[in-house]
Amino acid sequence: MAILCGYLEPLSALIFSAFFLRERLSAVQLLGAVLILGGAVASELLQKKNRHSR
Repeated sequence: MAILCGYLEPLSALIFSAFFLRERLSAVQLLGAVLILGGAVASELLQKKNRHSR
């Protein structure tokens, strides 16, 4: 679970900079956010699958 928080740190920085500093997010930044979330979700799902198969 701690790893998941590490994955989400860059994402939270993007969100906070857009919200508080009114910075515009580029397409590359949005793509990076999607990849971070996708990787975190995939990692969690694979871990759960491996725990159940044992």
